[in-house]
Amino acid sequence: MSKVNLDNINIDAALKQQIKDKINELLALVPFAVDLDTDERKKGTKIGPNRRDFASEMRDVAKDHPEIFPSSFNQARFQKAGEQEKPLEDIETWMEELFSKIDDTHLDVGRIYYTDARKAYGYLQQAEGLDDLKAKLSKYFEKAKKEEEEGNTPA
Repeated sequence: MSKVNLDNINIDAALKQQIKDKINELLALVPFAVDLDTDERKKGTKIGPNRRDFASEMRDVAKDHPEIFPSSFNQARFQKAGEQEKPLEDIETWMEELFSKIDDTHLDVGRIYYTDARKAYGYLQQAEGLDDLKAKLSKYFEKAKKEEEEGNTPA
């Protein structure tokens, strides 16, 4: 059952441009943001709640006992990373919330669109004539029909 109310959605060219402009404004606020490729994302350690807690405690140790660290240890970088990690996590959470809502709405509207297209296709199939249109649109179902004939219906 769809949750979206299509009467409440009207994404015209002007609104789409406004959204794009706002996204560009947000991007301008974070010129430091990086774009990692797939390999770079896989490399290195990822931080989660447990590792974040550990890093925070070590940051406190580093602040309280700087004498135990060699001069090669970059205290300033460590402290700065600690100061910036939480605000970045917060921003990511806000963006994920927005993305999740847009993604869910897109998914729901797409389901409505495709379901209605299938219904419309059923009406086309029942209509007299229009054989060229029927043949043209039937190609979208050839793979599913072939899998069904072979007994390989998708799960």
